[in-house]
Amino acid sequence: MRTRRNHQSPNLTDIPALAGGTAGVKCRSQKNRLTFSRQKESGTTTVRVLRSPDSKIKSQNKMTATAENKTETVPTNAQATASAGAGQPPTTGDDKTVKVETTETDKKPKKLTDKEKKALAKCEATIARCQADGAGSFQELALACHQVQHGQLYRENSSSEAAFFKTKFGFSRSHSLRLAQMGKLIDRVSPTGDTVQLLASDAHIRHLLSLEPEQQDAVVTKALAWGKLANLVAYPAKLLAAARTYLNPPKEAVEKPESASAKLAAECHEAVACVNAMLPKGGDKRVKSAITDLMAKLNKKMAVRRSTGIAWTQATWNPLHGCTRASMGCDNCYAAKLTATRLADVYPGLAVKKTVDGKTTYQFTGKIQLVPHDLADPLHDKISKRYFVNSMSDLFHKNVPDAYIEAVFDVMEKASWHTFQVLTKRPERMAEFTQKRYADKDPAANIWLGTSTENQAAYDDRMPHLKATKAAIRWLSVEPMLGPIKFGSMKDIDWVVVGGESGSDRPMKKEWATGIRDACKKAEVPFFFKQWGDFNEQGKKKAKKGGDAKLDGKIHHNYPKV
Repeated sequence: MRTRRNHQSPNLTDIPALAGGTAGVKCRSQKNRLTFSRQKESGTTTVRVLRSPDSKIKSQNKMTATAENKTETVPTNAQATASAGAGQPPTTGDDKTVKVETTETDKKPKKLTDKEKKALAKCEATIARCQADGAGSFQELALACHQVQHGQLYRENSSSEAAFFKTKFGFSRSHSLRLAQMGKLIDRVSPTGDTVQLLASDAHIRHLLSLEPEQQDAVVTKALAWGKLANLVAYPAKLLAAARTYLNPPKEAVEKPESASAKLAAECHEAVACVNAMLPKGGDKRVKSAITDLMAKLNKKMAVRRSTGIAWTQATWNPLHGCTRASMGCDNCYAAKLTATRLADVYPGLAVKKTVDGKTTYQFTGKIQLVPHDLADPLHDKISKRYFVNSMSDLFHKNVPDAYIEAVFDVMEKASWHTFQVLTKRPERMAEFTQKRYADKDPAANIWLGTSTENQAAYDDRMPHLKATKAAIRWLSVEPMLGPIKFGSMKDIDWVVVGGESGSDRPMKKEWATGIRDACKKAEVPFFFKQWGDFNEQGKKKAKKGGDAKLDGKIHHNYPKV
């Protein structure tokens, strides 16, 4: 039977003030509880340290005893026995006697000058006004708190800054300190008030507080530059967060823990693949088709969950909105319809509803709205995935500044764990841009650059510019497919996506899609069949949307290998 040993260590107690006062002195030690007794001499104070037998005090440590308006440093062990030769009481056993010099300080704080009293009254009035009914700005409140702290304007009536704010305004210690810290930052970063709109609230400034001054300046400068490019009237708090992440990006992705369902799907996929490999070549086509469908469904379970209905990507990223009609492939643009309806209040004036020949259509107006506070979104996403860039616009539209395109490419290169799929109907500007950006270096491997081609005329016009584009992966989106296309040489094409049109009466014929599929197979180019659109494989209007995107009974979801 084990007996628990009871160690009795002396409790930490308050002792009389070393200089003869009545206030207590508290001594703090990391690993020991100590009790003090003292004897006073002229000019010095003797402190006797009583230790429990099993307590240990490191010889190099120093303990600080703080009395009212007095601070004494108490050496231990090595210096403790020095008092024995100075006529102090002898040390025996666990008693250690230490000689401590006391420091006399002025007990009374300096009085406020008349100028300081006026400043304090003004600060109090400002804080009270901002606190009462929300009148005044956040900057006024923060700057007033900073002025009280920096000038120690509280010293005449309060023992500390925290006590002053608690008594006067009911602020907690952390709240008052944070406000003063924010006021200090505003005063330093914007002494003339030119960045008031950028530092508009607690939410804006909190992204800067943990940074060094030079880092704060860099973030503010970058956010202001983006705001100027976007002609922002108001600066959202997320803009500063985006600028901070842009300048201090994470270095790598975080591996997502494999879920139980994904693990099970992977095991089933492996088993089905083994069965498929054992089937004879001349076997029943229906069995092989069923196995192919099953493997495709298991692949979906194993994949990263998508946040978009676009089959060939996993997420979308829109650092800008707005566009202009470029060709007949834009006539039933889903992005124009969405912007003119559900997003009309968010992005007013970017798209409008029109009636042409008795039919309702939606068209972009040509106005572009940059969204710089969304620039760093992929950097915040640590799980690797495929991003479709600007699903609601065109990155290479003529009204998008070069500096902003540079910022988008900077983010894509920094977020190297993602794959970015860029699509444009203006490949001539894309080719010119990439030739400059990658003039003396290789293009980023995680950026795929492509163009849309809805028919032969669009292909013939845009393909030469795609070939001139410097990219790790060049790809074609034949969506919506409105006519047959003959590619000719596919030497400079790394991936092809084909799909019919939704929300229209323009069907895609089967032979158009199979023609591209066969051309891709012959050239060994990955082929992705996305959808039939509003018509089925037989060219008939579908009763409902959705359904499997099969071509000749097969799902074609192939991607390029980088």
